[in-house]
Amino acid sequence: MKTIDTITVLDNGGVTDPPFNLALEEFLVRQEECRETILLIYINDPAVVLGKHQNVLEETDLQRAEEQGVQVVRRISGGGAVYHDHGNLNIGLITSHDPVHHNNYAHLLEPIVQLLARLGVTAEINDRNSLVLEDGRKISGSAQFVSRGRMMTHATLLFDADLDQLDTLLTPVTPVSASRAVPSVRSRVANLAPLIPGVPDVNALAEGLVEAFAGSRPLRRSLNRTEQTGVEDLVRTRYSTWEWRIGRSPKFSLRLQSATGGAHVVTFRDGIIVAVDGIGEGGPGGPARLLGRRLEELVGGNRWSVVGPERSDNNGEEG
Repeated sequence: MKTIDTITVLDNGGVTDPPFNLALEEFLVRQEECRETILLIYINDPAVVLGKHQNVLEETDLQRAEEQGVQVVRRISGGGAVYHDHGNLNIGLITSHDPVHHNNYAHLLEPIVQLLARLGVTAEINDRNSLVLEDGRKISGSAQFVSRGRMMTHATLLFDADLDQLDTLLTPVTPVSASRAVPSVRSRVANLAPLIPGVPDVNALAEGLVEAFAGSRPLRRSLNRTEQTGVEDLVRTRYSTWEWRIGRSPKFSLRLQSATGGAHVVTFRDGIIVAVDGIGEGGPGGPARLLGRRLEELVGGNRWSVVGPERSDNNGEEG
């Protein structure tokens, strides 16, 4: 493994807002002229974090998340959906692009493995660039994003997350077909806290990671004004918007049944219905009223229920 010489530990000011922290990662990796290697470790408020190319309905129970005040957000990197809360660490390493590290996560994951070994926990990197325990349970997932000479490799690390909530919110309830999205690979997961009783809390684990990556006397700095402004702009224009969080979902279809019994196969693009029973805008008849509707207006509503994508009946009330 090629090593990284000097690492700057960036303090995000203790912000736990998921859109802000995801925007911060993107802002840092987009700085083409920067040659600084940055270690970013942060904690998010409860959130389901989708990969860039995922369909929200295939990854989470959207209605339950909204009812429980759990944000559904989307990151710029690919990979599968993950659950964040205050018992979960998020570790990002932003570097200059190096072919040695492209699609090779060892520079991020090996220091974590070595730290856990010193704490008495054996973990290994599997073929999906996840960290797993000896019994196969997953404690960390990772992803990568490259942008014009810069690269971000980031990972989660479960300490004492709410695994029941994780399981519930990462279990989708809506049958989807003809999807172009990248599906998550479901895994058994585990928290580290029961395995490392000498580490009192998630913040202590974060400090251990800082030392593992950057030494006992790390170089630290806080966000500067330019970075703060740039991140806030990204939050406003991308990470807090419906179009990015929900609408970004790739094209897919659902079979909707109305309360009166009629059913239609609807096709969504960018989270909006663009075709009903294979007929796009301008098609004849009542079903055209569904065109332009957003997915959350129909999924989980009272007038329509999702029953599957298999067939269309064309014999009921629409809209």
